[in-house]
Amino acid sequence: MADERGLTCSTGSLHNDLLELVVTNIADITNGLTPEEVMQPFVRHALNKLGVCLVQIWSAEPRKGRLVLIAQEADQPIQSVPNDVIDASTSYTGKAFETGQPQHFASLYDESGRDFNNEALRKELRLQSLLSVPIHNIGNPHQTTMVVNFFRRANEVARQVGDQFADRHQEISRLLAASLESNLRERSSRMAARLSLALRSISRVTTESGCQAFAKSIQDALRTDWVSVYLENWNETALAKHADTFVKQDVGAVRSSARGQQPTNVGIPDLVHKVWRTNRDLLLPKVSQAERQELVSENADLPIASAILVPLHDVRGGCKGVVRCINFERTTENWRRPFSYEDIAIVEAMERSFALPLYMMLQSQMRDRSLSNLSHELRVPVTALRAVHERMQREYDVNTAMNRFRFPYFEEVHTFTSLMQRLLLQLQAARAGPESIELSKRRVKLLPQVIQPALRHTEPVLRQRGMKFLQISHSGFEELPQIEVDATLLLQVVFNLMDNMVKYFPSRRPPSEFSGSVRCERMVGAIDIVFSDNGDGIVEADRERIFDYGYRSEGAERSNVSGTGLGCWLAREIAKRHGGELSVRSVARPFEIVLRLRDTRLRAVQF
Repeated sequence: MADERGLTCSTGSLHNDLLELVVTNIADITNGLTPEEVMQPFVRHALNKLGVCLVQIWSAEPRKGRLVLIAQEADQPIQSVPNDVIDASTSYTGKAFETGQPQHFASLYDESGRDFNNEALRKELRLQSLLSVPIHNIGNPHQTTMVVNFFRRANEVARQVGDQFADRHQEISRLLAASLESNLRERSSRMAARLSLALRSISRVTTESGCQAFAKSIQDALRTDWVSVYLENWNETALAKHADTFVKQDVGAVRSSARGQQPTNVGIPDLVHKVWRTNRDLLLPKVSQAERQELVSENADLPIASAILVPLHDVRGGCKGVVRCINFERTTENWRRPFSYEDIAIVEAMERSFALPLYMMLQSQMRDRSLSNLSHELRVPVTALRAVHERMQREYDVNTAMNRFRFPYFEEVHTFTSLMQRLLLQLQAARAGPESIELSKRRVKLLPQVIQPALRHTEPVLRQRGMKFLQISHSGFEELPQIEVDATLLLQVVFNLMDNMVKYFPSRRPPSEFSGSVRCERMVGAIDIVFSDNGDGIVEADRERIFDYGYRSEGAERSNVSGTGLGCWLAREIAKRHGGELSVRSVARPFEIVLRLRDTRLRAVQF
């Protein structure tokens, strides 16, 4: 049979043509493309070979009986904007969705109460006949997941071609269903794998960094404008936003009234709470003004077009949060498809990949909260103990002539309370990051205010290893002018590095062989504090790794040296906070680490 353009289409060749399309485009089908991109070969085949002038692909929303347009293509440019969300009970397309059977209409006006959903498009293309083919779920043939509409013009032989399509609808439906399901499964797998790679690339995954990587991966997968991730707080009583991909440049095509406005978070949106409480996904292919006010809590007049909200589960299946995706209205594009259930399926697949990291992050969040409480409670007695010690020291100094006893342990009390304060500082840095530690710079003399106190604090460690105080020497600090540093934090660095000298000296060697030094090398605008010891050093591969968070070398593990793997990490972070550097100069004996500090006053030094 030939149509008016001379195109031929026999009933026997229809199935073969579609099968050939599937085989030809199988790489695209399984290559992570969107459903509309996968359908392009079928759409072009219908337009070029079957005399069809318009093809529409609708995604079914079974709970509300709505259909969402995800792809549309005509054989000529069209001006009419499609009605992209329709009620299944009033449209011809909806009839095919409801019955699960192909619906052929020789005239779009035949049936009262059922009309083509876009009158402007019907008139522009002179549409007359329609075949609406349901696409069934392969695993559940009673569920319609999509509907494909084929239109012909009024002056063409519509009924015969429509009958021909209807006779072969099972082949069409099965082939399209297999293609779309393969695509969705492969795309979901690829996006989940991409998320896993993104999480593995983060050196230290926290709740914020993990959720931000999750949100960014979803944004890339759906090509959407705005993704936010909300999580329960540590005691599961409220939600808090932990990731947000909204930035100013993302809204370049948004209406000028909203362009450049940055939303300010002032609360958790009502619809986010609803999804969290009910543990149900929420699809808003068209967002009304009332829904927009419930969808966002930010103070910005954002023209939102479409949105989805998906519950976020952990490995135990409990709803622990909500993922919110938003697309803005566009003015630079004729049409942009709304969100559909295929997008929800992608988010759910990525959510399953995120479940284990989420569970670990939530557990870490609870531990952080407990550690925060513990460190706060510990800080109180430590502060009180220092105050008592200082008062005892003052009274002893004043009344020593009157007392018959001697109390030679003031320095040790001071040493150990200082050590406890440093451990609290390390705990805070490990829990909340080194940037959470306040930096209080002032001009100090390094020798009396940093180096000598650090040496005194190292004395108990030396004594424990059977070493003597004089086995660590210092030089080059005597004539050094004052430099601007945080003396408390710098003392933490110096002590950590001296402590490492002693701890990692090989136990197989006599303690008397140990020798360490701290020397100052001056230059214009900076100084190098060089920590040197005659231990075994480290392997070249560990030159940078010893500064990683929590890293401990194999030698430390084998020798059962106690430690958390945080000393060098924290020392480098504090050095960075001072605008300085910490690096390994020599990995072999003598092992040397260099702390570089900069100060403009040192520029006057000449060599």
